[in-house]
Amino acid sequence: MFNYRYTFFQMPFICNICSEPFTTPGTNHAVCSTICGHLMGKSCIEKWKETRPSYRFNCPTCHTILNSNDYHPVYDLPDEVFNSTPDVPLRHRLNEEEVVRHYLFNYCTQEPAFFRNLEGNFSVSIELFDTYNEYVLVVGFTSKPDKNTQFIEMVESSSGIKCFSEELGPNVCTSLAFNKYRDDAVEFCIGFEDGFIKRGVCSVNLLKFFIVNEYSSDFGKIYSMCYIGKDQFAFSVGEGAVFVCNINNLSETKDWVRLYRSDRSTITNLQKLSDTAVLGIMNNKIYVFERDKMSYVLYSVDNKNITNYTLNSQNNMIIVFCSSEDSIEETTSESQSYILRISNKSKIEGYQNFFITNVIHTETYQFPLQFKTSFFVSSDLDQKLIYLFVPNLKSRVLEAIQLGGKRDCLSKEPFENLDECIGVYCLGRPQLFLTDILRMKVVLIFKKKFYALNFYYPIND
Repeated sequence: MFNYRYTFFQMPFICNICSEPFTTPGTNHAVCSTICGHLMGKSCIEKWKETRPSYRFNCPTCHTILNSNDYHPVYDLPDEVFNSTPDVPLRHRLNEEEVVRHYLFNYCTQEPAFFRNLEGNFSVSIELFDTYNEYVLVVGFTSKPDKNTQFIEMVESSSGIKCFSEELGPNVCTSLAFNKYRDDAVEFCIGFEDGFIKRGVCSVNLLKFFIVNEYSSDFGKIYSMCYIGKDQFAFSVGEGAVFVCNINNLSETKDWVRLYRSDRSTITNLQKLSDTAVLGIMNNKIYVFERDKMSYVLYSVDNKNITNYTLNSQNNMIIVFCSSEDSIEETTSESQSYILRISNKSKIEGYQNFFITNVIHTETYQFPLQFKTSFFVSSDLDQKLIYLFVPNLKSRVLEAIQLGGKRDCLSKEPFENLDECIGVYCLGRPQLFLTDILRMKVVLIFKKKFYALNFYYPIND
C-alpha cells in the first residue's frame, strides 16, 4: 500500500458546537466560555441548554455537569479571531466525537444524516475528473485571461491538501482515468485531442508525477478511457473503435468493437463490465463491447437522451440517467433515472438479460444535465439495499436515496449553486462507526470546489 501523508495544521478559532467562526462581542454568536474552559457561540450554548430537561446541562464537549449560568462571555480578543476565511480548509460541521453524541446522548433521533467535513477549492475550472480512494484528479483551465492552458492537479479530499498542479502544454486533454486496481502506487492515464496518450505515476510523497510511457494513436481524438485491470486499459477513438492494450506496451492494441462500419459512431463513457467486456454510450444507447464477440445494445430508451450511467459490476447493477429531449436549460433537465439489474451471464445470450425499474421520477427531481455519480449496495440485511446520492435542483439539496427498502429519501443536505455540481462519489466502502451505525465517505464535486461529507445511517431499522 502507498503511504498517506499526514499534515498537521492550526485549526481556526471556531465554536465547539457548530464549528462556525465567532462573531464580535455583543452579537448573536459571540464567544462564550464554560467554567470547564470550552468555547462556544452564545446562541449555540443557549440552544443547547433548551434541549436539556432541567436547569442543569452537560458541556457538549467534555460532558461536565453545568448549572444554567456556568458560562460567561469572553472579551478583548484579537480581530483575527473573527476572520471567517482561514487559510486552511474549514471544517464547518460536527467532528467525530460530536457525531457520537449526536447518536448516543439522545440529542436527536437515530436518523440517517449528512455531516460536512470540509470545503476545498480547485485552482482550475474542471473540464475532466476522476476519483480513487480519497483522491480527486482534475483537468481544467485557470481563470487567468492570459493563460489559456490546461492544468492537471490532484487533491486529497479528506484533508483538502493539493498534491500537485502542473501545466499540461499546448495539446488539449480530452479524457483521463485512475488505475483503480493498483494499491502500491497512484497511477493514471490521460488522453488528448491529437490522439496522444500518456501514462503517469505519482511520486511516493504524491507531490509530483512522472510520465512513464506514451503512445500516439493514428485515429485522432481520445474520447474516453477506463482501466480493465492493473495492467490493462481501454480507450475509445475515432468513429466507433475501442482499443485495449497493456500499460507496458501501449502500441499493441486490439479493437473490441465488432459492428458494421455503418453502425459505428463516437463512443463515450467507457466503464469496465468484466475482464473481457466494457460498456460505452454510442448513438444514445449503452453498448457491450466484448473481446472477440459481436457488440450489442444493452439498453436504449425512446424520446430521451442517455446523459450518463453508473455501473456496480460486483452486484451487476447499472443506474442510468436520462434527460428529456426538451431540456429546461442548457445545463439542467427534467430527468429520470432507471436501474438495470443484469442477470447472471449466460454463455448464449451474454449480458442481454436484465430487469428495469424506474427509480427517480420526473415530477420530483431535476438534475444537472451532465454529472457523474456512484452508489453502493448494502448486503448486511436480508435484502440488498442500494444507496444513491443525487443533487436535486428543484429542492436545492443533496439527497441520500435508498432503493429497495421502505423509504425513498433518507436525508437531505442543502447546497448553493447545485447546477454547477458535476459529480457525487462514494469513497471506498461503508465502515462500521458505532455498533448499529455505518459511515460512508462522500465527496461532492463542483466546477471549482468540492465538499467532503460523511453519511451516517442506522442498520438496525
